[in-house]
Amino acid sequence: MWRQSKRSGRSGASAGRSRSRRAAASVWAPWVVKGTMGLLPWMIMTAAAIGALQGLRLFLQEGAICRLRQVRLLEEREGRFHPVTDAGLLRDVGQAAAVDREPQLARVDLRRVKSRVSAEHPEMEQMVVRRNWPDRLTVLYRKRVPVAQIDAGRFFWVDGHGVLLPTTLSEADPAFPVIAGAVPEVTTAKPGRRLESAMLERSLGVLTEFPRLRALRSFRVVQINAQDERNFSFVLDNGVEVRLGQASLQSKAKALGAVLASLPKDPQALPKYIDLRFEQVIVGPR
Repeated sequence: MWRQSKRSGRSGASAGRSRSRRAAASVWAPWVVKGTMGLLPWMIMTAAAIGALQGLRLFLQEGAICRLRQVRLLEEREGRFHPVTDAGLLRDVGQAAAVDREPQLARVDLRRVKSRVSAEHPEMEQMVVRRNWPDRLTVLYRKRVPVAQIDAGRFFWVDGHGVLLPTTLSEADPAFPVIAGAVPEVTTAKPGRRLESAMLERSLGVLTEFPRLRALRSFRVVQINAQDERNFSFVLDNGVEVRLGQASLQSKAKALGAVLASLPKDPQALPKYIDLRFEQVIVGPR
């Protein structure tokens, strides 16, 4: 009897649990169905979006309308981009991007185009290559600006960072100051390379600093002699040589400005040099 009662107890407990599960299921089932039905539109929209993206990707990579057919050049000047028609640059960009084969614009390797064109045009300081759908490649760039020319038998242009530009001249360009003796190996240097020279760096520093000093703004440096640091000197546009030596231009600017302000207006009466290497300024007559 005891065993029968025990089995009866177990059966009753099991039946109770089953009834509880059925009751819970009947309570939660409507909410589960509602939740699933609520997610269904989002699931459909997600699947549609994925399908559309796959289709767009296929269209961009294989569609005939998205083949590269044009190259546009924009040069930055004075903070604005201007369209240019540089035939040589257009040709080199076209060759790097294989425009003649009309490749898919999406498959053009922008880094490779930039690397090749930059190597062939060291006068470029900055360059960005972009895709413009459906069929155009746009190259935005800024050229290096020459600030001086190095005299080494021929005249080699450099920018303000000492980077050698491809332009060389048999005669000096009067628009740019001439630096003599700073970089003997300039004749064998490759354009686009930054010339490592302490004397060139100092010369470019003088050219940069000179117009910033109020006392010197009305004059311009036309020539720099950088062969010897102790005898470092430069010539102004009035023909007067300024001997600076190892001193900094900033430390001597006030004294130089005072002497320049007192110079006579007659070019024939101007001194030959102004020597700033000593405590007392020496003004040497012609």
